[in-house]
Amino acid sequence: FLAITGFLLGGYGFLFLEHYEITAVLLYGTYIFIVVLNMRILINNNNTFLLTLFYKNLPPIIGASILATFFSYYVVGISSAYGVLDMILQPDMVYFGIIFLMGFYKSEYKQYVLIVSILYILMNLVSATGHNIIIIAIGLFYFLYYTYFSQELYEKDRRSVRRFRKVFILLLPLVVICILAFADMGTLFLVKLQNVFSLFSSDVNEIDTSPYVRIATTMNIVDNNKRNFIGLLLGQGFGGYFTDSLNMFAGLNLSDGGWPDLDVRTGRYTRGHDTFATVPLLNGFLGLGILLYMCYKYAIFAKRSYMAYAIFPWIVFTFYFNIIYGIIGICFLYAAEHENLSN
Repeated sequence: FLAITGFLLGGYGFLFLEHYEITAVLLYGTYIFIVVLNMRILINNNNTFLLTLFYKNLPPIIGASILATFFSYYVVGISSAYGVLDMILQPDMVYFGIIFLMGFYKSEYKQYVLIVSILYILMNLVSATGHNIIIIAIGLFYFLYYTYFSQELYEKDRRSVRRFRKVFILLLPLVVICILAFADMGTLFLVKLQNVFSLFSSDVNEIDTSPYVRIATTMNIVDNNKRNFIGLLLGQGFGGYFTDSLNMFAGLNLSDGGWPDLDVRTGRYTRGHDTFATVPLLNGFLGLGILLYMCYKYAIFAKRSYMAYAIFPWIVFTFYFNIIYGIIGICFLYAAEHENLSN
């Protein structure tokens, strides 16, 4: 649906309307083409061997990536950057790392999973982005809820559940101490944590710039289409754009905010900053509703198959933004189906 409506509306806009950008058509068209292609490849070649291969090898790869990131920063001194701040975790690793901890009860090497997961969380106390803070928080909620309240899990693995409950009680003060220790260091985690907390302000003008721009983008998209039901429902298609009709960007420096210079100069913005802005722009609120419904279904499935949690870092937070995240998300969701083999 997203591919068909995106290409059709984008093609119509490029041929018959003004200011549709071919670069944006190619950008989002390429993304959705590669996503659909990878999905079709896995579906057409699906078999028990391939499914088991993905299921058994994805968690070790994630664990090895966390260890490699820890080694590269603390031993070799290699890091990426987010503006002027250090980002210890490599960007492609950040969003899916919490899934490694969620596989704790399925793993034969529980101590290894626990140690690596602690390293991952501690590194995030320095370099988590705003999206990753939310992803980790939701993942931990899932994990802790089933650890403390799932009678079925307790009956299956009493020893591991009891062990983790004790470990968590010991680790929680350590995490709090680490947060307080980093409080005066201006780390990326604390900057983004402040951004997240600012979302709960009663005055939209008190929200920090990063989340404010995302909210302003969505509000502008709605305002642009208040007399265009089709645009509101199905979006503008690939290459479409929105304008700051509500004048909410006034006084903001958008030159380093993720938009191309052409967008900033012309006032025609061809992308949002996250799924909740970009999908309504390209595929309308019907497209966003379809994606959120998928997330709801997989969130329920994650009770049985923890790898289904990949729906959150992919669909909810990074859809249309990084094809690597898309491919990783598809691989995890495919591997999650392994739990159905025994049913």
